[in-house]
Amino acid sequence: DTASCTRTGTVTVLPDVTPPAIGGVSKAGSPFRIKIAGSHFQEGVQVFVGGDAAPWGSTVRKSDGLIVLKGGSSLKARFPQGQAVAIRVVNPDGGEATTSYTRP
Repeated sequence: DTASCTRTGTVTVLPDVTPPAIGGVSKAGSPFRIKIAGSHFQEGVQVFVGGDAAPWGSTVRKSDGLIVLKGGSSLKARFPQGQAVAIRVVNPDGGEATTSYTRP
């Protein structure tokens, strides 16, 4: 009848995360590159190819809407013709997007 209960703790409120959006993926030649078009690509964005646990090392964020993966023949080997390869884009704030690309 007269019992009371108290609980203490911390509540952390984080800002909303706007995930990146992938609009399209294309290849560019000589040397081989992969272009990822979209929006909300942050400085420090990482791109994971296939099921890799580590991000692709030669990733260049050109703008909020364009990422370029460089790597020439080693990158080309990761995208065999006719096979869908998963691409995961992860922003530093934790927002992410996934798509796949099939090299013609």
